Amino acid sequence: MRKLVVGLTGGVGCGKSTVAGMLQQLGAKIIDVDQAGRWAVEENAGVREQIRAAFGDEVFLLSDQIDRRKLGGIIFSDAMEREKLNRIVHPVMLQRVRKLIGELQKSQDSFTSIIVDAALIFELGLDQEMDRTVTVSAPLDVCIERVHLRTGLAKTEILQRMAAQLPLEEKIRRADYVLRNDGDLRSLQEKVNDLHNWLMTQA
Repeated sequence: MRKLVVGLTGGVGCGKSTVAGMLQQLGAKIIDVDQAGRWAVEENAGVREQIRAAFGDEVFLLSDQIDRRKLGGIIFSDAMEREKLNRIVHPVMLQRVRKLIGELQKSQDSFTSIIVDAALIFELGLDQEMDRTVTVSAPLDVCIERVHLRTGLAKTEILQRMAAQLPLEEKIRRADYVLRNDGDLRSLQEKVNDLHNWLMTQA
């Protein structure tokens, strides 16, 4: 039986990945699109060579891995540079995501749904391939604090990353379901339980 495929998105620092983890505990399978992007860069020599040609040796470490902090500084401060990187990485990344979805649909494993965890669900057009979309939202000051504690990035850098995505209000408007992560973890778990129950009615 075909499983429901759900696009899970949200703004930077909204707690999207925490929600994904809770859904996994409730029996869902998670496809992390960020991981697929890292796979595209780390496992695909052709992608790395295109990045080297586009951005130079300075965005590589001595180990030949991408210096993510340095590359991030370039692409999040310049939309044209970000688009250049996206044209290299996104096709390979999306091919990987579609392959993983296909493998799960054929799997004999027991699970409730397939959750595609991606900040850029709408930007990538992945929402057109999902059965349902869910946006996780949270107050701006809470999001900034969470990201700072997790990454050490300055507020200006965090705001740059936020500006590189579709505005949260637009993600909320376009979603089939909105989960507001504005309380503690217990409150979030209750909301995720409600989301999971709703998803079970959509299958």
